[in-house]
Amino acid sequence: MSGCMGRPDPPTIADDPLVEVYRIRSPIAGGGREWALADQRSGVIGQGRRVASMDFEAGRVRWARDLPTGYDAGQARVWGGRLFVPARSKILTLSLEDGTTAWERAVPAGETVISGGDVEPVVVRSHCTAEACELLAFDAATGRSKWVKPTKAGTTISSQGDDCGCLYAVAGSTITEMLAESGRTRWTDTIPGKSAPVLKPGAYRLTVITPPSPPECVAVVRSVDEGGIEWSHEFVWHDEGALWKPCTFDPERAGNTVPTTGQMVVLDEYRGTGSTAPLNPGEYVVDGSLSWSPVAGYRVWDRDPVLLPVAPPGDGKPWGRSAPGGWLLASGQGVVLYDRLRGVRWRSETASAVFVPAGDRLVYQEGDTLVALGPRA
Repeated sequence: MSGCMGRPDPPTIADDPLVEVYRIRSPIAGGGREWALADQRSGVIGQGRRVASMDFEAGRVRWARDLPTGYDAGQARVWGGRLFVPARSKILTLSLEDGTTAWERAVPAGETVISGGDVEPVVVRSHCTAEACELLAFDAATGRSKWVKPTKAGTTISSQGDDCGCLYAVAGSTITEMLAESGRTRWTDTIPGKSAPVLKPGAYRLTVITPPSPPECVAVVRSVDEGGIEWSHEFVWHDEGALWKPCTFDPERAGNTVPTTGQMVVLDEYRGTGSTAPLNPGEYVVDGSLSWSPVAGYRVWDRDPVLLPVAPPGDGKPWGRSAPGGWLLASGQGVVLYDRLRGVRWRSETASAVFVPAGDRLVYQEGDTLVALGPRA
């Protein structure tokens, strides 16, 4: 009788011991807890006007360069083998292979999105005056103009977020989905409500949130599929993490996880069904299933709620990112890697940026040095 067994899983930073793998000079400056640009898939990082491409496995700088005046790495996005950097009156694209300029062109001031698949993405710029707006599309590979489309005043644009090759234009309460390649309208729908809707593209359907307004602070969360509303729910919005906003509504924090007084409602974007999780007084979501409250500190709240007993952040600003085997958390004056079973496995009081580019690497910047930790070979 014979058989075969699968290979063991490769080691990750969740495995003991965690050791220093390399230490090299950093091609960019530190950026607080995170760099302004950190793309896991390509290894491109950036801060200020400086960008670099890294081989984080080997500890090697592939290339590094300074962006021209007027550009900011924090506005850059990696897509389809290019690094796209929009600025107020121009757009620059760099080759990911060697960092050289692929193309640069002047454009009118406005929003910029990239849409379409990785193979043939399209760059779309929205330029508005008080009277009207205009959408201008450019071939992402060459920078050549593809189409121009007039739209209503106040139009905002956003990418669909996957490979359907679409983008959304919102004018007042009207949403239009169009094809990025041609600008052709796929569907248009008007969403009830006084405020412009906030769009959150998902894997299956588009979530549309009508922001709350005082004094009731009721938000409406809807699911839209091919222009039709599939389900709709109302919630009294209360997000302790955005108390400085009207009705505590922050579009950047809004999504299918809905904060209400004393609990969090997690909606299924397709079916519209929801589950609830109780929150402690003052508690709010920091990232994913990680929450924070001034009284209890960090907590994993969604499935198996458990407190994470680490010191609070010295600046009072909680921060966390999921990592293999645990969480990276702002604690004291620095950052810790916390494992729910083994406690604090790593701590740095001097790291100016922390990044997990792969399962077997934890990289942090210390002064002008990049240090990588990983499992012992």
